[in-house]
Amino acid sequence: RGTDFVITERKKIELELRETKEYLENLIKFANAPIITWSTDMKITEFNHAFEKLTGLSKDQVIDRPLQILFPYESMHRSMSIVRRAMEGELLDDIEIPIFNVSGINRIVMWHSANIFDSNGNLIATIAQGNDITERKRVEQELIEAKEKAEESDRLKSAFLANMSHEIRTPMNGIMGFANLLNEPDLTGDEQKEYIQIIEKSGRRMLNIINDIIDISKIEAGLMKIDITETNVNEKIEYIYTFFKPEAESKHIKLIFKSPLPDTEATIKTDKEKLYAVLTNLVKNAIKFSENGTIEFGY
Repeated sequence: RGTDFVITERKKIELELRETKEYLENLIKFANAPIITWSTDMKITEFNHAFEKLTGLSKDQVIDRPLQILFPYESMHRSMSIVRRAMEGELLDDIEIPIFNVSGINRIVMWHSANIFDSNGNLIATIAQGNDITERKRVEQELIEAKEKAEESDRLKSAFLANMSHEIRTPMNGIMGFANLLNEPDLTGDEQKEYIQIIEKSGRRMLNIINDIIDISKIEAGLMKIDITETNVNEKIEYIYTFFKPEAESKHIKLIFKSPLPDTEATIKTDKEKLYAVLTNLVKNAIKFSENGTIEFGY
């Protein structure tokens, strides 16, 4: 009777183990979440239908194959390192690991794992469940990019307005300064004509700056218009020299320009307004931050 009782208990345990195994197999097979198991030698032992949908690979293609076939080449080393640590006891818990897909578009999977031991406490396999978060990661990345774009837009807007306020002062000073010079007694007709031309050019420059401010929306969208035309560099340099000479002399600074080419050879294709803005800012800052000496510009 004692022997019969032992055999009966053994049969009962075996039956319970068989039923548990069948339950787990069915659970893995029909689960909506991707589930996989692999042995201690890193070979895939179970691969459910949800995992087939995730990768585009069939169960027959992966069973008894090395686990690394599921990982994209560029991330294989990192992924296998994580898996090995999981088998050593550092289980996967909300760990993101990319998974290969036959379409060529890898999936991002959030992993959770558990190790399986035999009755003697020896590790025999690892089971892991995945959650496809590819779409979530895409949305997160889009939000990050949108945030960065908004921050960059704000930064560009602030820089633009600061730059415009700086540029507005230059033609405005030219208009006011040369308008005052017109009141000087004993001006020759040629001097009056020259000063009026500078005032007119400064006015046009002011109008162009105002147009740039109106176009700020284009700058934010990365659509700043470039107007390429033929421009005589000598004329630009000579104008800037004439414009800033009184300001430089008022600080006892000698202003010199160099334009060795004849006018017939000094024509280039560029955005003349932007070229003017660059040269003007360079000379203006040179005067602003110089106490004495000489400022030379040109080519």
